[in-house]
Amino acid sequence: MRARRLTAALMLAGGALATAGGATAAVTPAAPVGRTVPVKATATDTRPTRAYEPPTLLIHPTDPDTVVGATIELTTGECRLLRSHDGGRGWDLLDTTPSPSEFPRCFKGAVYGYLNETPIAWGRNATLYWGLNGLDPTRVDPDTSVLVARSTDLGDTWSSTVVADARQPTTRAVTNPSRPVAGLAVDSTSGPDDIVYVAWQTFPAGTGPREVLFSVSTDGGRTFSAPRLPYDEATSKRLGGEPGLEGLPPQLRVAGDGSLYILMPGRSADTSIPHRLLLGKSTDKGATFTYTEVAGLVEANSTPGLWWSPEGSPTGTLQVVYEDGYGQPLGVHKIFYVRSTDGGTTFSPPKLLNDDELARRSVHEWASSRAHLWPPVSGW
Repeated sequence: MRARRLTAALMLAGGALATAGGATAAVTPAAPVGRTVPVKATATDTRPTRAYEPPTLLIHPTDPDTVVGATIELTTGECRLLRSHDGGRGWDLLDTTPSPSEFPRCFKGAVYGYLNETPIAWGRNATLYWGLNGLDPTRVDPDTSVLVARSTDLGDTWSSTVVADARQPTTRAVTNPSRPVAGLAVDSTSGPDDIVYVAWQTFPAGTGPREVLFSVSTDGGRTFSAPRLPYDEATSKRLGGEPGLEGLPPQLRVAGDGSLYILMPGRSADTSIPHRLLLGKSTDKGATFTYTEVAGLVEANSTPGLWWSPEGSPTGTLQVVYEDGYGQPLGVHKIFYVRSTDGGTTFSPPKLLNDDELARRSVHEWASSRAHLWPPVSGW
């Protein structure tokens, strides 16, 4: 299971504090400067076996007091939504899940291992989109499908679309067709309806490289294009040598001008080609991409963070947080921040964010309060 995350003063687990004599005492911790007292967001779930993933959080686009959080309850495999209407002081754990009845679970440990994602994004009129995996109750690994759910009432009700149905035969031999769904982005300004992008990783059978696939909806998530690679064969060979680029779990963002960005760690079976962090940019709704190397010598074993903000330049600012353990002692990882103010053509020199004391934390653990609670902190 992935390491715990620090998530914007949100405490998802807790319990009584025992004294040396065995008695319990209610203790109210002093609030650190600049932080509120931690709140248990899943307090209504009192099952001793409960186990929740750290959530992905989004602030409502027009109401800063409304916050939603996407999480997974690992023992049941259900995706659940958290919601606050008072700026995070109190939370509701909604009973309704984004998963349709034919795919009641979005997680199974034997299928996903340690990497679980809950990508959510806002569309126009505060429509909430959620990219998730779907497991048919009668099927097992590798039968995991890709779905996108949408809600127009902050999670009270959901409709969903199957983007890639693992129950159907495919022309591509894969051992795990959708593990995991990691990227979701929405363009709410370029068309008559929301343009929704969703991306995931595949595990081809045999010795072929793991690949990234994505799909596009131009009608607000009601229908999606056939899944495809975000790079052509020539680009795959150029970046990954033989047998081609191996892409790891992708992140997606849409800039204010409608440009689509995809960030993914890339590596190759050719050990002479170092791991690298790659950024793809598309100005034609995903039809074609151009690639920039954000950082070299990246140990491609973690999911980086990608954000776009309108400040900083006429084209806005792309911000990236990534983990680099390449050449470091086993278990030690450094976390870096870079940014681009020219649409991803160039990036600033990497800035180290964690010191030696924190060097064993993952990028998820250190950066989640910035990565998943929008807007991110600026001015670093």
